[in-house]
Amino acid sequence: MKKPLSLKSEREILINAIKDLVNVKHRISDLAEAKNDVSKLYGSKFLDIEMEIGGLCSSLGEMVGYTVYSDICEGLEVNP
Repeated sequence: MKKPLSLKSEREILINAIKDLVNVKHRISDLAEAKNDVSKLYGSKFLDIEMEIGGLCSSLGEMVGYTVYSDICEGLEVNP
């Protein structure tokens, strides 16, 4: 019988990547909301970037979900 293989370390990497991207999204949002020439010039681009980051986080979230599913299928304990 094969030993169950946990994807916990991969899940933690993915979660940390999501946290990093959320921090970047907040910094971009701060730039967009600032009342200066950069925000006036690139306001819509900042919004596009924020949405792209949200999409990346969503994709990474799906990967996190897969690691949970995989560990459950392997009979491993998964803590929230």
